[in-house]
Amino acid sequence: NEISKKQDKIKQIKKIKPDRVISLQNIGIARCDSKQTVYVQNALPFAEHRFGLLEDPFLWIYQNLIGKLTFCSLKKVDSIIVQNKWMQEAIIEKTGISKDLIEVREFKVEAEKNKERIYAQKTIFFYPATPIKFKNHKVIIDACKILQKRRSNYEVVFTLDPNEKGLSKKYAKQ
Repeated sequence: NEISKKQDKIKQIKKIKPDRVISLQNIGIARCDSKQTVYVQNALPFAEHRFGLLEDPFLWIYQNLIGKLTFCSLKKVDSIIVQNKWMQEAIIEKTGISKDLIEVREFKVEAEKNKERIYAQKTIFFYPATPIKFKNHKVIIDACKILQKRRSNYEVVFTLDPNEKGLSKKYAKQ
């Protein structure tokens, strides 16, 4: 089913014939004749720490198999966008791609200086991440246990479904 979805995307691209395709999925689209820009946001294939197959099969597959697919794919696209210089340097090191093809677009949020600050009863931390081990929900939970002893006017909001099996359910209990 996944293969047929990819084939449908390729057929749509060939039918539309866009000037440029922008992939937000870390990987370019194979057999695409249009110019391609890939936004690379997942650092796992470039991470220094290497997960063992027995330690975490999902992360091992992502680093080693999907990582190789990512590296090969990036060598075939016209340009790459990353969020920071570290990612730019990691891509250059792993793929040999020219620095000129990798644009760093750092996201900066600037607060308006003339706005009145609203003070809330408590501080709320919002963490929108899937329940995968390397997203470090456990680190946040452990930090909360320490903070509970020191202050109580905060809340951490995860975007997890407590009814799901696995890590979602485990983290929701904690």
